[in-house]
Amino acid sequence: MATMIPMTRRTALGLVLAGVAATALPARAHAAGEEEQVLVDKAKEAVQLIRSDPDYKKMNELLARSHGAMVVPELVKAGFILGGEGGRAVLLRRDDQNGQWTYPAFYDFGGGSIGLQAGIQKSQVILVFMTKKGLELAMTDKMKFGADASIVVATIGGGAEAATTTNLDADIYAFAKSEGLFGGISLEGSAIIPDQDANQAYYGTRYTSRQIIYEGKGANAGAEGLRLALAAP
Repeated sequence: MATMIPMTRRTALGLVLAGVAATALPARAHAAGEEEQVLVDKAKEAVQLIRSDPDYKKMNELLARSHGAMVVPELVKAGFILGGEGGRAVLLRRDDQNGQWTYPAFYDFGGGSIGLQAGIQKSQVILVFMTKKGLELAMTDKMKFGADASIVVATIGGGAEAATTTNLDADIYAFAKSEGLFGGISLEGSAIIPDQDANQAYYGTRYTSRQIIYEGKGANAGAEGLRLALAAP
């Protein structure tokens, strides 16, 4: 059975992405906000791809009444004996009154484990926040799945069949398209960590996630496509 390793702010994320640099997003050596725009564009593509898949009809229904969504366009899981998963993500909130989506706040996503595992898996993941409690937890310095909120995962790809959940009480639902040797994902023990450096690069000001998500701070026309993709009927 795999044993979770304690994870500091970027330890697990760096561990995984260092070994899969060729498949990860570009290193931060570009103009301010350029890498973040690449992430936003990939997030839009992931939303469009998963929403267009008939196996994810349930996700479309949940998005329409959700409080928010986090998109991880490339969650990479890799390892041989020592393993972990990591990626970068964007979080947006859906306005309860008009159904519009905020501009994105940026996050790191990662976890680590030791166990008998081998291979590389890359997944596109959308986390749908169904309660205010779940979204509030994402505003904390580090939210850890399995410890802070209930979560139900539906996966497809990598040899796994599409899953349908009947759990109506989860704070967060995670939907993933996966490819690779692991055949499915597990977010248990993984953590999401706000990335204010990325917020500053994208908006020109070091906004916190709460300021972007709840106070409407920050605007960037480059995120309009992602907002529309989430709002599409």
